[in-house]
Amino acid sequence: MKDRPSPSALDYGAVGILAGSGMAYEILLLRVFSYSQWHHFASLAVALALLGFGAAGTVLALMGKRAVRMGDTFFMIGLSTGALGMLMSALLPYFIRVRPLFAVWDSSELGKLLLVDFISFIPFFGIALCLGQVLVRWPESTKRLYAANLLGSGAGALAASLLLATLFLEQALLLVPVVVLLTGTVFAIRRLRMRMAGAAGAVMAVLLSGWILVGVPKIPVSDFKRLAYLLDLPDAEILERRPGLATEITVVRSDSIRLAPGLSLRWARPVPPQDAIVLGSDTILPLPLQTSGGQDTAYRVAMLGWLPFHLKESGQAAILGGSEGWPPYGHWDGRITWILPDGNLARIYGERGLPDFVEIKQGQGNAFLASTREDWSVIYFKGASAGGDAASEDYLMTRQSLEAALARLEPGGLLALSLPLNHPPRYAPKALRMINAALLRSGSADPWQQVAFLRSMQEGLFLVSNSPLEPGVISRIRAFADQWGFDLAALPDLEREETNRYNLLPEPIHYLTARAVLADDGEIPGDAQWYSIAVPTLNRPYFWQSMQWHKVPALLQEFGRQGLIWLDWSLLATVVKILVAGVLAILLILLPLGRLPRGTGSITRPRICLYFVALGLGFLFLEMAAFQGSLLFLPEPVLAASVVFSVFLIGAGLGSLATPGQQSSAASVILPILAGILVAFAVPFLARGVLLQWPPVLRGLAFAAAIIPLAWSLGRALPWGLRQLAPCPSLIPWAWGINGFASVLAAPLAALLSIHIAQPATWFAGACCYGLAFLSARHWRVHPGPILP
Repeated sequence: MKDRPSPSALDYGAVGILAGSGMAYEILLLRVFSYSQWHHFASLAVALALLGFGAAGTVLALMGKRAVRMGDTFFMIGLSTGALGMLMSALLPYFIRVRPLFAVWDSSELGKLLLVDFISFIPFFGIALCLGQVLVRWPESTKRLYAANLLGSGAGALAASLLLATLFLEQALLLVPVVVLLTGTVFAIRRLRMRMAGAAGAVMAVLLSGWILVGVPKIPVSDFKRLAYLLDLPDAEILERRPGLATEITVVRSDSIRLAPGLSLRWARPVPPQDAIVLGSDTILPLPLQTSGGQDTAYRVAMLGWLPFHLKESGQAAILGGSEGWPPYGHWDGRITWILPDGNLARIYGERGLPDFVEIKQGQGNAFLASTREDWSVIYFKGASAGGDAASEDYLMTRQSLEAALARLEPGGLLALSLPLNHPPRYAPKALRMINAALLRSGSADPWQQVAFLRSMQEGLFLVSNSPLEPGVISRIRAFADQWGFDLAALPDLEREETNRYNLLPEPIHYLTARAVLADDGEIPGDAQWYSIAVPTLNRPYFWQSMQWHKVPALLQEFGRQGLIWLDWSLLATVVKILVAGVLAILLILLPLGRLPRGTGSITRPRICLYFVALGLGFLFLEMAAFQGSLLFLPEPVLAASVVFSVFLIGAGLGSLATPGQQSSAASVILPILAGILVAFAVPFLARGVLLQWPPVLRGLAFAAAIIPLAWSLGRALPWGLRQLAPCPSLIPWAWGINGFASVLAAPLAALLSIHIAQPATWFAGACCYGLAFLSARHWRVHPGPILP
């Protein structure tokens, strides 16, 4: 049967739904990999998705006209491959249990891990076959097909957020293939391919029947996850589960749950049992059985984190975030405002009953500091106690946030900061340098006089005042440390012989580091320089990035296998992704060259490769840079991702519809992109102090408005390039695949650029990529071949 001369509304609709389903599934996999394995694998979902698109381009280039001749049959094959791949990747973890920590030295565990993860390549490969084939079938409709692709992807990003907010992860993960199968069923019926329609409809019916009659089992998690550990406790039971945009929440009860990190070893009385709130599968917050009265909370006076409240005794305190040992209940004669980023958490604590002096507010810590007009007795950065991921932005743990907190303290008030301690020191030296920089920029003449640093073996507490610590406060700190056996590492009149008395280390390394940083007394000890001590700023908000690449061999030589646990595995996984994806991309780009023409006119294969590599790198560089910046203004990473990705994709889709004609120059496409980069970069960076004072909705709208012109202009570059290839349609899937392979590399490269240089470097790299695209395409002339409108 002769193929249709142009796509119909059904074709455009199918393209949009498949693109949206692929985007939604990609976002869901980000949560799945983080939830069930390591958070280090979360970004693997993006790499697998883009790798699938690149591989599909290679396959289409190798197939040539056969993919076009197969028409709707090929489209249904790709759709079915995508749906079945989704089902395989969703169901396989129930049958193959992996232990990611063992994969470092156990080849069988590594094999299982790679199988479970890389099976997720299949759904994106299948969907990409559909999306790539239509571009080859109807090259004259490139801009409308690409617009349908991008608009559908943008809608899919929003749909993923809605699914995460309303459904449990395992339910959302199976709903997406149902949507794909329903699309295939309708498409096949309309195209009179009844066998395919029947097969797709039967699989969809089985899925829905099983969901309704049996339910969907909870996604299994690694044995090393905290949730798995809690559920293995005697008499453990799940009290409730709540889906959420930020994370899924599970409330677990067991009489063995007694959380009190930082508790003095001299505390002799029992710690009462508590329920545990598990965020995702690895972060735990305590939920007291009774909060409004009746439960023994006396043990809190012996916890290191209670010291700032012991010193101030009354007033008003702001607690930013939470950690394993911290609901702010205890002996406090004042008012506490507790800032939590997740609204579900606030509701759970509220339902359990809050003491009268505690008020919970949902929001970001840095936005709270920018908008509050009150003076506080204590501002506590408590969320830092739980640590963080080396590749994740933490805008609260920056020099500017510390400056903002110091400015909001009442005279003699205290800024408190809890951190996990490692040996050799990992985060404490960086925290000291950040505190020192904030104090100096706030006008301090002698930071040593304004800082106290106490520690146990595993936790450190920094107290920073906006004025020199008073003698009475210093005496009370000493008394607290002596009473409960905590070591002093910094205090205005502290001497070396007074340190390292209870939790013994080979030398008082924390004291020596504090003296070197805060008092400019000597050099920072060598063992405190294994890790990065660069001061984090708003342009480089990566406090938890600690590994120094050039010191990794010496670290492993010094500490052997034990040193593996001190590496930044997120960054190592990022580098591995770049290497593996780079090798695969080169092989798959070169593979179909023997079957492809050399080009048309001045549009040669090297220029085509350079142009589409630049587009793939540039688009993702800018998208990732915008996402990184949005985390400063929006309260939740998933919400930020949804806003940025949907604005980029929908804006680019609308821009695709306005793609210039085939005879237009590269300058008409690239110059608006460069102007859009200036606007998108300048507005959030120059106006962030003002934006942070606005409510989250207005912040999100303002940020979206700043990046819309850029997104619109970006959407025109790829369809313009593909339209230039219309006289040689066999080059279209190859070029489209090159763009996908370049995007695989762009996401991890963008992370490394921002982490190791600064976020503006990623914006600059994106601009350079589009400049390179202009240079490669500025002399393109199509000859011979038809001139398309």
